[in-house]
Amino acid sequence: MPRLGDYPILPIRNGDTIISSGANRNMKKVTLTDLVEYLENGIDTLADFSVSNEGSLYTLTWENNTLSLQAPDTSNDINNITAPGYFSINHSGHNLQIGLKYTGTSNIVASASKYAGNISDIKFLTENRTTDTVHKLGISELPFTNNEGTVTNITIADENGAASTITDNGTINIVGGNGITTRMVGSDLTVEYLGKVGGTVNKVISLDETVILTSISQDGSEVSIRPAKIPLLKAGRYDFASVTVDQYGRVTKIEDQKNKIDALTARIEELENQITALQDESSTDTSN
Repeated sequence: MPRLGDYPILPIRNGDTIISSGANRNMKKVTLTDLVEYLENGIDTLADFSVSNEGSLYTLTWENNTLSLQAPDTSNDINNITAPGYFSINHSGHNLQIGLKYTGTSNIVASASKYAGNISDIKFLTENRTTDTVHKLGISELPFTNNEGTVTNITIADENGAASTITDNGTINIVGGNGITTRMVGSDLTVEYLGKVGGTVNKVISLDETVILTSISQDGSEVSIRPAKIPLLKAGRYDFASVTVDQYGRVTKIEDQKNKIDALTARIEELENQITALQDESSTDTSN
């Protein structure tokens, strides 16, 4: 009888036969197809099959062609579960829930790469406050008419043309002076002019001291302005006067001319008397 090592090693194919021994020890040939069919029929008729693990109370059972696994009862629940601050753990008995925690501290993803794509491709997760449902929202759907802006810099300039430009960040300083003070009151900028009522006037200058005279009180709170007196002018009525007016229409001088008028009147009266005397002399001279 040949030995097994004398046969070549080849893969099993459909239709191959094997040599088997029956219950009466008789040798016979059995095809591979018949052997597979016999094994399938044997498994189908398996009525009871179980594997028990009493230590952990897990049981594997085969019944009515169904394989089932029975877990331990609730007496062996998980007692404690810990997780990082951004996870929420909730367990009751054999019921276990693990989720993200959205309240408290340490509840945000702290490590993420910078977004380098097109900003129009970004979507946001939003929650409806009425229904507590979560939705996706594109950046173009946000209620903004312009999300890029147009201002690139701000330039501050004075009346003389001096300017300073703020591009990324900077501070605008409002400096007082010449009776003006500035200060911050909370979030408000207050500008105060000290020349108002209750303030102090340091100096008052008249444009022409011959026409307008000015004076200031000792504490600087009052200023007096009055016309200057015209030189050599006395109070009273001037029926005959010589008035001098400058190019601005201001009266700069008034002179009383009554003495000249009186002298002229006296001269006229003298001449009239002389004429009358001559006329009298001619009327009484009969020598001619």
